[in-house]
Amino acid sequence: MRKLSVIVLLTLALLGFAVSQFVPVNYDSIFITRSNGKYYDLVKKSGLIKILAVDLGLEPMIQGLMASYTAQYGLTIKDIDDLLRGDLLAVQSGENVFLALGPSASASKFVKVVTSFLGQEFFVDHKNNYLLISTSKELLDQCSKGGGSIPKEVMDYFKDEKIWAISYASKLLVGEAVFSSKGFVSVSNDQIYSEQILLPQNDAAKQTLKQLSSSGNFELAKDKNLAGEVFAFVNMSDSKATDILFQTSGNISQVSEFGKMFGLDSKEFFDKFQKLLKKFTGKAVMSVQLAEAVESLFSSDQESGLDAKTYGALSMKTNLQELKGILGGEIKSAGNVQYLDTDGLYLTIDGSLVKFYSVPPHEYKVGRSSLDKAINLFKPNEMSLFVFVDFDPILDKLLGITTGSIFVLFQNVENNLLKTIWYLK
Repeated sequence: MRKLSVIVLLTLALLGFAVSQFVPVNYDSIFITRSNGKYYDLVKKSGLIKILAVDLGLEPMIQGLMASYTAQYGLTIKDIDDLLRGDLLAVQSGENVFLALGPSASASKFVKVVTSFLGQEFFVDHKNNYLLISTSKELLDQCSKGGGSIPKEVMDYFKDEKIWAISYASKLLVGEAVFSSKGFVSVSNDQIYSEQILLPQNDAAKQTLKQLSSSGNFELAKDKNLAGEVFAFVNMSDSKATDILFQTSGNISQVSEFGKMFGLDSKEFFDKFQKLLKKFTGKAVMSVQLAEAVESLFSSDQESGLDAKTYGALSMKTNLQELKGILGGEIKSAGNVQYLDTDGLYLTIDGSLVKFYSVPPHEYKVGRSSLDKAINLFKPNEMSLFVFVDFDPILDKLLGITTGSIFVLFQNVENNLLKTIWYLK
């Protein structure tokens, strides 16, 4: 009887990670979520997600749209729910990505609908009750064949019942520095929590971590122009860290695509980004007055977009003329203040700081602020990157309710590791 129990437990364990059968022999990184339905139900108990998914009805609205689209293929809401509440594996290899979802008895029914929705540039198949999707036929075949593995220390994260997802990358290059990474996402009754660890694999990587450590003090947090509900602090100890940032961005082709947001082509944006980053000396701060923008949007009779006031300051070795040479625009004056107008972004120089505004500097006004909440969580001696969002003022303006919901992200270097932690509660 005892042997039978052991066999049953081992079988259940293997079934629980059956999606790992699609891990290929060679890959750059993987991401696995398990029992998505179970953990999503837990996530919905948290204040912000509950409001969005349940109280505002986003979940049934999305379900309705999906059901409407898939009905023509003979799929029901139960089929959709059955597939999405299973497990998910994401594999990245070079520029290509592979996804496996399931298990579900309905997986084969989704091949036509997904092919129709994504187009012929994607490759879709099914195997062993899993829906398989890839940007590359070669990667699809490799993953379908399987045979790869995930380090035991990473899979061991799943021994904790709170862990929803795990991630692993065997090799990440930043210039000459070589790293590996591992991490997890967990869910408890009141928050979603993620921890990602970057591990150095050579001496260049260890040196890089030293440059990415925090500076120990951060006077920019006292800037009187900071206001709103969204804050970001960059607090690096070594100006050489900017070279690391650029090398990292150079390995991510998508960075160039952000230029489209500013009406620039990819090459133009990347060139400007490179020139500015070389002058950045490691410290920056930014804030966004989002609640005020939400209130204005819903109180106005006229159709308009979300226009949130943004302010920031960066430590840089430059001047207005040099910035004009990089960004273009026109240097203007208002009272005693000179600023560079770059069609929607306005920059001034204050000593060693470049300050930027989403409105002309003389029109910028400081409104309600959650800065004290952010500073109470920010530890300049430890954190080289810190992001904070206070959702209460936004929800108050939008719905007249508060939940104490916040989002926090930070990075710190400790014990020769770079940790990136974020949580939503």
